[in-house]
Amino acid sequence: MTEQHPRDSIAGLLVSLPQETPRRCFLKAEKAPGVRTTTTIIAVGYVIFAISLGFLWLSNWIADHGEKITASITRHETATSKGNHTYKLAYTFTVHQQNFFDSCVVPEALWNRVSDGSAAMVVLLPQLGSIGHSVIIGDYNSNTITRTASNIVLILIPVMVFVHIMWRTHISNARQLAESGTVVEADVTGKSEPGRLSRAIYYQFRFHVVRNNESTEEHVAGDCIVSEEVWLSTAVGDKITMLVDPRRPRNSMVYATGLFEIA
Repeated sequence: MTEQHPRDSIAGLLVSLPQETPRRCFLKAEKAPGVRTTTTIIAVGYVIFAISLGFLWLSNWIADHGEKITASITRHETATSKGNHTYKLAYTFTVHQQNFFDSCVVPEALWNRVSDGSAAMVVLLPQLGSIGHSVIIGDYNSNTITRTASNIVLILIPVMVFVHIMWRTHISNARQLAESGTVVEADVTGKSEPGRLSRAIYYQFRFHVVRNNESTEEHVAGDCIVSEEVWLSTAVGDKITMLVDPRRPRNSMVYATGLFEIA
């Protein structure tokens, strides 16, 4: 194998790496921005979900325990977007001698049935003014939508947690392979068709696993997404450098396309 420094082989898939472990590794310069951006997006998502859930919980609590105040319908509003019609009723109410104005989306039938000047009911906490209030117009209660939104947020929070765990596991696994994975050369067995949006190469390798003092050979096949440059310069039969978990060979990665660079 031709001796190369990993930093000089970014465009190539065959790289000379030390077998000795543990190795020192760090995020590749071209991968670091994406990793940090994804991590930041997940963290911001947690914050947004927490704030949304807090506000929805407050609105639901006010709807159940708040004070009812008479409101008045002031006007009808409508808007059309991409052929869809939205119907709104604007209303006003007074809290501590201060007038508040707001509007809510209502079903078309209610919009047609209610006239300007009709009475409505607002449920709120006087200390908070209009914050978190709900409005009742006939048989319509805006808090029904709020409760639905609360349920959606509650469903999505476990999804966010799952995405976070999977992302952290992905990074941790990539680091572990870079630090202590066995260096193996795999054979390129094929390439994706030219018309595909992403460029991929297909590879395979054989690895001996020792279990219960017995050595078993495992055949592992996989694929990886590569750049246009690497795809064009790679041919069937070429060798590529893999980092393989010696206990579970199927847990492996192509070093050149991984997140971490070995120092």
